[in-house]
Amino acid sequence: MSCDVRIGIGSVTPHPMNGYGGGGKILFPGLASIGTTLGNHKRREFEVVGDKARCGLRRDIEEMTDMAGQFFKIDALLNARLDIIDLFAGDSKEEYYAAMEVSSRAKAMNMGEPKDVVIVNANAKYNESSVAATIANMELKPQGDIVLINHCPTGQMVHYVYGPFRRGYGGKCWMPYKERPGKSFRWIIYYTPYLEFMTKMSFDEPDKIIFAKTWDEVMRFLEEHGSGTKASILSDGTISYFLSILKYTRKEK
Repeated sequence: MSCDVRIGIGSVTPHPMNGYGGGGKILFPGLASIGTTLGNHKRREFEVVGDKARCGLRRDIEEMTDMAGQFFKIDALLNARLDIIDLFAGDSKEEYYAAMEVSSRAKAMNMGEPKDVVIVNANAKYNESSVAATIANMELKPQGDIVLINHCPTGQMVHYVYGPFRRGYGGKCWMPYKERPGKSFRWIIYYTPYLEFMTKMSFDEPDKIIFAKTWDEVMRFLEEHGSGTKASILSDGTISYFLSILKYTRKEK
């Protein structure tokens, strides 16, 4: 922090715990100690994906930003092909809130009727693909199947607070699988040529993850749905959200 020039580079996209990522949030993985991150996450004062409220995580981010001093922040808005569709730069708070307004419109999806199969890509955050599966599950019928397309050669990221370190152990906020509420989907068919055991452990129900190395394998798993199958395709579930879920959640609050 003794540097004369401080620059952060990131992206303002829907975030499953912060409403939106971007702005000063880069200080958590970039500068903060694990103790700071743990203290924030243990409070579990989060906002639903796509919500613009100033939740506990966001308030901590802004307090930490003030403590760190001024730095120049660059935030891009990306599409599913990772093209930059808009760019914001300047004061880390001002540019964040300006970018969030645009992102909230650009990343919103309208939810259709529940589907038998939801096919979802996880291109933008391919080492956090469980985010895409969570979004896909919102439009899925009970006991439907999710096809998660994710060609990530490095496997999934290690989250040192919530993530697993093996099947029965993880970070200080990690919850044993048997204590987690079950999901209504039947399978997540994980389409990837890179089969890696710990990828399964990043999901709430690892035993419901089926690897498929080719698209032909994916289709063989889906054959039993038969004629009349209703399916949808989400171009990237890691950087989008459903407007109807957000409205429902706000009504409940």
